[in-house]
Amino acid sequence: MINYKCSNFNVIIIQPVISEISCNFFKTVLWKNLYITEVIILTFHTFEAGTYLYGDRFRIINEKFKEYGSAYYKDTKTRDRKIFNGLSGNGITIYLYKRDIDDGFIYHLTYRVNPTRINNGNDYINLFHSNRTYDIFDRVNELLESVSDSLPRLNDCILTRFDFCSNILFEKPETVPELIWLINVSYIANNKYIQKMNYDERAGRYVMPRTEATFTHPDYVEVSFYNKIYQIKTENLHIDWNPNILRCEIRCGKNYIKILRRKFKLKSIEDFFDNLPEMGTYMFTTQLKRLGLSYTYFRLDEIADMVDQSNLIDRTKRRIKEFTKYAAVHKGIMDARYKKPSAGLAQLRDMNICAMPIPRRSSVPSGINLPDLCLKFADAKAVRE
Repeated sequence: MINYKCSNFNVIIIQPVISEISCNFFKTVLWKNLYITEVIILTFHTFEAGTYLYGDRFRIINEKFKEYGSAYYKDTKTRDRKIFNGLSGNGITIYLYKRDIDDGFIYHLTYRVNPTRINNGNDYINLFHSNRTYDIFDRVNELLESVSDSLPRLNDCILTRFDFCSNILFEKPETVPELIWLINVSYIANNKYIQKMNYDERAGRYVMPRTEATFTHPDYVEVSFYNKIYQIKTENLHIDWNPNILRCEIRCGKNYIKILRRKFKLKSIEDFFDNLPEMGTYMFTTQLKRLGLSYTYFRLDEIADMVDQSNLIDRTKRRIKEFTKYAAVHKGIMDARYKKPSAGLAQLRDMNICAMPIPRRSSVPSGINLPDLCLKFADAKAVRE
């Protein structure tokens, strides 16, 4: 690691084990007695914002949408929802939801915005940078006005969804699915998050998905690591290059956005965008810590060496090494916990070591830490300029 001094912050150039995208800028802050990496820029993806349509506003907007024809404006399978795709080429989809009220019904309008595609409709990979949000409201409002002057402006809407994202780029294509597998088997089940599982009809049981590791806190937040290129190919989207990307997304629902607004004392949607780097740092570090995914991955022999060099008593050292070996052989921390429920997990966490070793033949680099990795690439430039 090479440190350089600038006027306002340290510039740290990391000699990486993964593909170097750009020189990333970091500064270290003390957050609740934990040193974490605070990004200066933060990348994000989709967000949603909406408002209710009162008076004749729905009728005017509905008639304007109908002028575009059924190819762009139609009812979905859910009868109480309409969708307008007239701006989808610019990354904006508009939904109209019918809501029952005491004396009838009212329509709620929701904008789903992918800001990267506003300027480049075919960019399905890169993320939007928080240092470019100064013109996002003007650009979205300009596109909305091109359809109808009656459409609510983005500034007048309430944020209902926000996806904090990071594109993590690796040199080898096999590293992405291998790390997804490692994340899935490293998770220790708790009563707050639900791990996504797929039903295998041939095996007759639920198994961990191979292309994603997703954990959901009902009504609040969803944390997902997935193979971005696999997703693009599955959706038959065209790209002219195939980077080895592990996408990390933290999808915040409206209830969690309310929590963030209170925590960071935000009064408007503009305030939310102005505070993205600080909130993104908080989200990546706290959510991965709550999932037990904030510890550093090493190989089995490296863990044994670090345990031997620690100040733990011999009995604890022996139990930790037995536990990590059992987790490696049986491919999962949860299976190991059932057999060896008290094997020094707390001591490993104090050493910032994940109890699930990296497999010996895996291409996953030793020393990977998910929060640091996510923040490093959330502070990076585009994966291809």
